Amino acid sequence: KRLWSFTARGRVDLPPTIHRGLALFGCHAGFVYAVRADTGELAWELRAAPVDERIVAYGQVESPWPVPGAVLVKKNTAYFVAGRQQLADGGVLIFAVDPLTGKKQWVHRLDSIPQKDDPTGKNPFAGFYENSGLEFDPVDILHEENGGVAMSRWIFSDAGKLRSVDKWNAFAKLNTGGGAVWVPRGSWTYGARHQDRYRGEAPRRPLVVFRDGKVYGQINGSTDIFRRDFDNESVAKFNGKWITGWAAGSMARKGGKPFRTLRVAEGAKWIVDPFLSPAEKAKPVKPGTQLYNDIHALALAGNRLYAVHKDGRLKVFNTADGKVLASRKVSPPMWDGLAIADGKLYLTTKAGEVLCLGE
Repeated sequence: KRLWSFTARGRVDLPPTIHRGLALFGCHAGFVYAVRADTGELAWELRAAPVDERIVAYGQVESPWPVPGAVLVKKNTAYFVAGRQQLADGGVLIFAVDPLTGKKQWVHRLDSIPQKDDPTGKNPFAGFYENSGLEFDPVDILHEENGGVAMSRWIFSDAGKLRSVDKWNAFAKLNTGGGAVWVPRGSWTYGARHQDRYRGEAPRRPLVVFRDGKVYGQINGSTDIFRRDFDNESVAKFNGKWITGWAAGSMARKGGKPFRTLRVAEGAKWIVDPFLSPAEKAKPVKPGTQLYNDIHALALAGNRLYAVHKDGRLKVFNTADGKVLASRKVSPPMWDGLAIADGKLYLTTKAGEVLCLGE
């Protein structure tokens, strides 16, 4: 039985954030909403887009400044981003508002991309091509990082000051409270990728999940699942500097593997692949072969890791040693469509259904 419904001005792409009885979310028309979670009544509405305009993007009528559905709430402040690219339509806007009223606390505009310094100061675009060879997301879902608010390479203080932007740092240091880990930035592939880095690169980045100093993920272009443990020493020594797209392309042409998940998986506690037979894994892969990341859903709960192949093969792993504890076939999943709550698995499928698995 439907309790209530609410129609936004544009497409909503992610679940809302629940905070003090309100559901907070953005839409691709450039607006942000807060509705009462119990009744659906509108509490406030804010236009994040500078003007109420529309364009056609990927076959959809949207604002030039769309807002992701997910809103970050930290210390009773709501943060969200509007825009597509720093060099387009006036840039990308980062907002901080009161989640209960929608009152703006600050807005920061990003309308440039960090470039290699020009000592003369005469060429503001010096190093542009070097920077174009880097892998970064011009817009992404906001998250908390190192005590600040992060979007892709940019990290802000809670007061809205740009604290750092390291164009070379392709890894995020995150902490759920039980120890920090390093994960590849953009692992959940929200925004449009800045560029492909080499011929055959997988169109989606591999998923990762983490908790209390432990990272679980898929290695690029394979169905290998790994666990990597971090402690204070390994966190401090981790090399977060990555390479340009040209360097990645050169490495790939020579048979190398310019994969960020391989760096995270260095010293992995275990690596397993229950999805391919030994004979299939032994087949050589020629440089330039189109790669795919076929683990389309990954979730962690207790001492169990759940992975779903794109064809619907669901595997349950023991997090201690990587052994498969259970398997079953489900309908092919949507990308990153697995959630866990109250001892049950919820899976969004390509058939347009939501499956609930559990006792």
